[in-house]
Amino acid sequence: MLKQRLMKHSLYVTLGSIIIATVMLVLSIHLAISHIQITERLTTELKTDAHHTAKSLAKNLSPFIESYAVAEYETLVKNETQHKDLLAIIVSNHKMAEINDQRDYKTGFVQIQPNQFIEYDPNNPNQTHALNNSYFSDIHKIYSDSGDVIGDITLYVSNQKIEQAHNTLLVDSAINMLIIVFSLTLLLFVTIRDFLLKPLSKTISLIEQTDETGIPTQEIEVSGPREMTQLSQTINTMLQAIKASKAALEESEFRWKFAVDGSGDGLWDWQIETGTVYYSPQWKKLLKCPPEANVDNVTDWKNRLHPDDYQMVLDNMEQYIQGKTHRFDSEHRMICDDGQILWVHDRGIVVKRTQNGKPVRMIGTISDISDRIQAQQELKHAHRINKLIIETIPDLLWLKDNEGRYLLCNSKFEQFFGAKKEKIIGNTDYDFVDQELADSFREHDRHAMMAGKAVRNKVQLTFASNGYTGLFEATKVPLVSDDNQVIGILGIGHDITELDQLIHQLNETKQLLLSLVNAIPFFIYRLDLEGRFTFANKAFSAYLQQSPESLVGQNFYQIVPTAWAKECQDEDQHLIETRTPLHKTKSLSSTGQTNNHPQPQYLEIIKLPIFDFNQQIIGIQGILWDVTENILSKQALEHSAKHDSLTGLPNRYLFNELIQTVMHRCDRNNHLMALLYLDLDGFKEVNDNLGHEAGDQVLIDIAHPLKAALIRKEDIVARLGGDEFVIAIADLKSKQEIIPILERLHTDLHLSIPCEKNGISEQLEVTASIGVSFYPQSRPISFDELLRQADDAMYAAKNTGKNRYFFYENIQPSPE
Repeated sequence: MLKQRLMKHSLYVTLGSIIIATVMLVLSIHLAISHIQITERLTTELKTDAHHTAKSLAKNLSPFIESYAVAEYETLVKNETQHKDLLAIIVSNHKMAEINDQRDYKTGFVQIQPNQFIEYDPNNPNQTHALNNSYFSDIHKIYSDSGDVIGDITLYVSNQKIEQAHNTLLVDSAINMLIIVFSLTLLLFVTIRDFLLKPLSKTISLIEQTDETGIPTQEIEVSGPREMTQLSQTINTMLQAIKASKAALEESEFRWKFAVDGSGDGLWDWQIETGTVYYSPQWKKLLKCPPEANVDNVTDWKNRLHPDDYQMVLDNMEQYIQGKTHRFDSEHRMICDDGQILWVHDRGIVVKRTQNGKPVRMIGTISDISDRIQAQQELKHAHRINKLIIETIPDLLWLKDNEGRYLLCNSKFEQFFGAKKEKIIGNTDYDFVDQELADSFREHDRHAMMAGKAVRNKVQLTFASNGYTGLFEATKVPLVSDDNQVIGILGIGHDITELDQLIHQLNETKQLLLSLVNAIPFFIYRLDLEGRFTFANKAFSAYLQQSPESLVGQNFYQIVPTAWAKECQDEDQHLIETRTPLHKTKSLSSTGQTNNHPQPQYLEIIKLPIFDFNQQIIGIQGILWDVTENILSKQALEHSAKHDSLTGLPNRYLFNELIQTVMHRCDRNNHLMALLYLDLDGFKEVNDNLGHEAGDQVLIDIAHPLKAALIRKEDIVARLGGDEFVIAIADLKSKQEIIPILERLHTDLHLSIPCEKNGISEQLEVTASIGVSFYPQSRPISFDELLRQADDAMYAAKNTGKNRYFFYENIQPSPE
């Protein structure tokens, strides 16, 4: 039956079936025998290696366990677990178990995944299950130097290496099978050469015509028996696929392998002869290179090496390439494209050499180890800082157990006892000071341990080393274990001798400053951030008619009118927000507060923010003083500078200031302004006959009708000097509106003054000649020119008979 089925197929199928069946049978037997032999051999090797490892570790761990150096032997155990690729190493430490009052104290590391190790957790069910299902384990006791058992070490071995060996066996067997099949196929070709020799020879000839990479350059001719036709077609298809993917497969084979093994590390692939390097995207990402950056040369790697590590890294690489080291492995710094410094672990191996052993291709990875390096540096720094603090702190520092025995002290404390720390540690206070002082120390220790918190006390101490005596503040803090049991006391003694003296001096200075503050006439106070008084001197309290004590706790709303209090509150809030001082002058009449003064009172006010040591505002400092006399004097001086002392009218200086505003308003509102220039007629006769006092009185009397002529508050009247006056009447809609004003002035400014001359009584007549000009005009005109026009019009009025008014526009131009 089987024979009939085989006969239906081609000879290749028939022979192939026989060959495959035979090879499978032989390989199965071979695999079974090899499996048993490899398993026995590897098991023996693993047990022997595990035994030696456990024995060696037991010896190496003994000094660490005796010295309670748990962290050091854990590092050794972790390194050995990783190096030997073990499932786990568990150390049982009897000495640590005795100290911690535990039944057992076990530590170690477990491999939960390939190349991933974690600390052993006896309460983790997954770890327990993994250890219970290990391939085998080996336990050794750990002895001290005196021969006592101080622990044991257990090595757990997985069957990973055996499985790898089995996998290798399967691969080798598959290769052997291919070799056998190929050999039998050649035998098959010899057997059926009469049918297949010619097309096969032709096919072989074409296949042998290859390029430099070994790939045939021509397609195989499809002819001959069906099997040869199918073979030719298959070969042609394979050749097309090989040509399309061979280069990519060769280049990516090692890259993907290392990329997977690297778990995110950057990959580099260096063609040593050409200097070209492939850098993976992760490599570029680690060094902050843009993905599109043209980075493809070994120089790109060298340029990124840190200058301080450059030569060391190149030397390591050169030693490896020359065969002086087994692999390239370096930890160094590299400069990222953004300027940052990156610590990396750079590893690489040669994967291709020439026939004479010269390296041709090298592949490697880089790992970011910046965090680990930083942690190591920080740990070293922390150790140095701790030691530096303990040894250089100017205070006394000590540590005792709960029986009062010293466990630690610094050099300052050595000076106090006059002994070295080696002699102090293990002894008590009674070994160094008199019983009374030692009893006091012990009593305060017990007090701190009973209180469960820091306790402070002051004590007078005399140093045994140099006889120095000072006042110290001792702070004692109880040390508590994880189970809340007090196990000792930490003490710090701070010399407060100078501080105590400074506090005494400060109190004296404070009293002196308070006396000065209360003696000066300035009003001084302080507020907190809520606006409440925290201090007020006697002058300010007397001003407010209260005592300094009663002001404390009150705010401005309780002692001054609401408007003033609201103003103070707004100013204080702005000062707190902007942190800027305030300086202003305040008129109390503006808030309705005059404090029974018959005239407005002015206060100069300065407010300053009060800062604490952290530059945070904690209050406001206020200083006030009465500047009423200064302000009134200044106002009087300013008034006299701008007004005529005789008539009280504005003088020329003030008039020049005010007239500009009136002219601008006329321009803006499109209104007229009349400028009146007045000069008194007959005034000289009054001075000559009655004297200057009578003349002055005339000027004073003239000022009243001039003021009455003003229609609006914006109108201006001023005395320019002598008997000359000027009036500005604004907001006129037409020139005719000025006529009634001029007529009234013409009447009101006519004075008759009795005078006796040569025994004859007569009347001296005083009138006014008035010149008028208008603004604006058809052309731009300045004030000075406008005043000149009014002055010209005034002289025209005098020339035409005096005691009248005259418009500038009516002046006839003189003939040329």
